[in-house]
Parts: sequence; C-alpha cells; structure tokens
Amino acid sequence: MSDFLDVVSRLEQGSKAYRQSEADRPSFFRSIKSFGSRFKLATRLIREEPEIILFACIQWVIIGLAYFLWAELLQLVPDDVWEAARKDSETGENATWLPSLVLFVISFTIVGLATFPIGICSACIAACHILRHHGETSTIPKCLKLVGPRAVSIWLFQWLDGWITVEQVLDRLPRKNDRRTIADRLASEAAYFAWKVSTAGMILGLVSGKRPMQAVKSSVSFFMHKPVELIALRLGYSTLCWLLGLITYVGGIMVFAAYPELMPEVEGTGPAVQAFYELGGIPLMIALAVVVIILQPIYAIAVSDLYADYLEAVGEQPILKESPSSLFTAVASVSGLAACLTIALVFRDQLGITTILSSVGS
Repeated sequence: MSDFLDVVSRLEQGSKAYRQSEADRPSFFRSIKSFGSRFKLATRLIREEPEIILFACIQWVIIGLAYFLWAELLQLVPDDVWEAARKDSETGENATWLPSLVLFVISFTIVGLATFPIGICSACIAACHILRHHGETSTIPKCLKLVGPRAVSIWLFQWLDGWITVEQVLDRLPRKNDRRTIADRLASEAAYFAWKVSTAGMILGLVSGKRPMQAVKSSVSFFMHKPVELIALRLGYSTLCWLLGLITYVGGIMVFAAYPELMPEVEGTGPAVQAFYELGGIPLMIALAVVVIILQPIYAIAVSDLYADYLEAVGEQPILKESPSSLFTAVASVSGLAACLTIALVFRDQLGITTILSSVGS
C-alpha cells in the first residue's frame, strides 16, 4: 500500500512540475521535429542491429493474426444478437449484456495471447539499445537472456497496455447515435496520452533488471525528469500515426464506395460483419506495417536513449548479469490460455457458449 501511495505522490509531483513548465510545452511542429531528429540515431542502430527490424516484423505479423482471428470469430455470433445489439444502440437498453460478456472474454483472451510475443519483441528492441549503450554486442540470444528474467511481468504489462490501446482505438471509431461530447472525446484522448507517457519507461525498467513495482516508480520518475522530451516524442509519434490512420480510413471508405462489389454477398449479419472487418483489415495492415516496422522502432529507440540519459543522471546502472529466466513460466501460461480458448471455441456447443450467445433471440 505504501508503494502505491508513493507512486501516486510521484505522479502528483510530476504533474505539478510539468504545469510549472507550461511555456516549454512542445508545439505541433516542434513535436514532429523532435521525433524526426531521432531518425538518424534510430536508423544507424537499426542498420547495425538488423534484428530490431526482425522483432518489429514479428510484432506486425502477430497483430495481423490476432486481428483476423478476432474477425473470424464474429461469424459465431447469431443474427439475433446482432439485431438485438442494433436495437440496444437505438434505445439505450442493455439486453445483450450476457453475449457481450462472452465476446469480451474471448477478445480479452486473444489480446492476451497476442501481447506475449509483442511484449517480448518490444523488450528485445529495448535490450538491443541497452546492450549497445553499454558497449556490448547485441544478438538475439543476448536480448532474450536480458528479457527472460522479467518475461511474465513484461507480458502482463503489455497485456494491460494492449487492451487499453485496443479500447482507445475502438473508442475513436464513429458510431451510430453517439452521445459523447467533444469534451468527452478530448478527456479520453488526454487520459490515454497520459497513460502512454507515464508508462514509457516501464518495459525499459523491467529489462534493466528492476522488479515490477520498482519499474513503475522508475517510469514515473523518468517522466518527472524528462516530461517535455517525452511528451514531444509521443506527440510527434502519435501525430504521424493519426495522419496515417486518417488516410487509411478515408481511403478505405472511398474504395468501398467506388467498388461496392468488393463486399461479398453473404447470408446473415455475422458473416457480413466478418467480411467487412476482414476486407477493412487489408488497408489497416498496410498502415500498421508503416507504424510498427518503421515509426514504432524509431520511437522505442528514442525513448530508450532518453531512459539511458535518465539512468546516468540519477546514478543508476542496468543489471546486465544473467538471472533465472521466467520465459518458461510465461510460455506455459500463454499455452494454457491458448488451450482454454481453443477448448471454448471447439466445444462451444457442449459448453453452452452457443446457447448463451443465442439467448437474446430466444
């Protein structure tokens, strides 16, 4: 409890410190310039350590597999549930809460499965920078050895962060009968932005050998020491992602409007929704290729560089010695989660899941 209160106190101090430096807050163009200025450092490191691109490509593939698996599962939802959900959105009622709960559990599980390799790859990118910064060669086995002792913690944090990101992305999508005000949307974006900048050093702290609670404190302290730099970097990265997402979204609408025959004629609402998301996933994956394989490594390396400066400023050193790995425990946990999801989907009729999903229309 005292650790939690200490973290809250540090957050309050960081917030006050940043409000006092209001005149130094980064402008739009300064944020883009700040992000771009890190391009040379990142490309040099990526050129010398090509495994960074490998880790980024693995992340992109995993995101794609998770997305299309989720889209495939949409056809399991009976048409009655889709119709009831449509009526709920119009009337404000909540008749579909039970099927929604089932879909939430399935979606949350898929995110959990995907974020394990994504988190390990993110940590390995951070490990590349840490090893090179301390004069050691960076190889895939060395990165995995550095990441291994905190594999479970990295996975659980990435799971939480991944779910928050998914929720935020879905929250940005236009919806019918949307009652949210502009203030609500801005508050949501501000909260998400605050989460991202305040946890920017979390994985770096874990890879540096800190325990989870120590990594939390270190991440908060990292933000307190370098609020302007972190906000400028995140703002530049987010702006480029927003522009790319907007181009993809508008382009997708234009393509579907110009060529409606691209939408396959299928029977039932579930298969139609599935087909829509699968087709929409094609331009989405193209945009994500740019974000995940190019922009995100630049951002990750830039934050790693700032974190290295922060550690030197506070007189700390990362722990590079070998420690007992928790990779086996993490892999076993992920395998168990995957087995539970597989059993639930294969035996959905016997387990009553199909009945629950169909309960709204009965």
